[in-house]
Amino acid sequence: MAAFDEVKECIEKKSSFVVEAGAGSGKTYLLIQTLNHLIDLQGDNLRLNNQSIICITYTNVAKNEIIKRIEFNDLVNVYTIHEFLWQSIKQFQKQLKIELCKLNEIRYHKDVDNDKTSKYIKNLKGRINNIETVFYNDSSFRDFENGELHHDDVIELSKMLFENYSLLTSIVAQKYPYIFIDEYQDTSLDTVQTLIDFLLKRNEKWIVLGFYGDSHQKIYDTGVGNLENYYTEENKTLVLIKKEENYRSSKEVVKLLNSFRTNIEQKPQKEIQGSVKFLYWKNHPEKGEKQKVTEFENSLKGHKNDFYDKVVNKLIEQGWVFNAESDKILVLANSRIAERAGFSNLY
Repeated sequence: MAAFDEVKECIEKKSSFVVEAGAGSGKTYLLIQTLNHLIDLQGDNLRLNNQSIICITYTNVAKNEIIKRIEFNDLVNVYTIHEFLWQSIKQFQKQLKIELCKLNEIRYHKDVDNDKTSKYIKNLKGRINNIETVFYNDSSFRDFENGELHHDDVIELSKMLFENYSLLTSIVAQKYPYIFIDEYQDTSLDTVQTLIDFLLKRNEKWIVLGFYGDSHQKIYDTGVGNLENYYTEENKTLVLIKKEENYRSSKEVVKLLNSFRTNIEQKPQKEIQGSVKFLYWKNHPEKGEKQKVTEFENSLKGHKNDFYDKVVNKLIEQGWVFNAESDKILVLANSRIAERAGFSNLY
């Protein structure tokens, strides 16, 4: 059965699911198919009941891409995770202030126990009435005494509210009967627990969660990585759907991918040949035991620049032409692009 058919079956049965889809499998296309299917299938009912479909993305770039691909249909609200969680909790100001005081106390005492000068308030509870509104404005600032939240606070406070106020989860489930999460592997564990352990498990009859992603493409350390604990024989909270096609790569690349992952086996969809070369650095310096990651990365900059230049020169000797019309080099990290282009201080 094709992955889209499995998704449709889950929606019909009100079963929540996770789509495990490798690189080049058409995961985003499948997500768009799902949204359009629901619009056609449930659009009238959703409008009648004043309900919406939620699609959660990791970045604003992904958010805008999905909005365009569903042709700006207003039945689907596309949010980043912070936007969605804040949208869900911001009106519960009384409960927000209670949980904010708890969070402040936890962090204050943690700092004190570690002999740190704390930026949190010793007795926020005694001054909470001075806060007119707890607010979040998509900034990286935090000022609990004035009710201002940082990104991370939204994640943690949402978990606390969803866990401690079951009525909140019922309200969210009634408003948003379908919630889909793109690139689930980079979603924080706190958010996964908020959505599955507190929202879904209390409202399984009313809500369908769909997670789309690839556990082998986790980028951020804070991400959950995989959801295997939720589709075991003992815990069947989610249905596992595998999307194993690879529309992007040659047979050789797909063979390489399948040699180091075991949870899915990709199948090449293009009859093209290719080649794989593995380049390694046999004199890579050892990472010091107590060295911080940033210090280690900074210590490698000179080596990386030398290595980069040598590789480019070697390719030029072999006939590669690096100009706007021909061969190109993909540099993954923005900080590296800035450094190579000479504007690292601006970055």
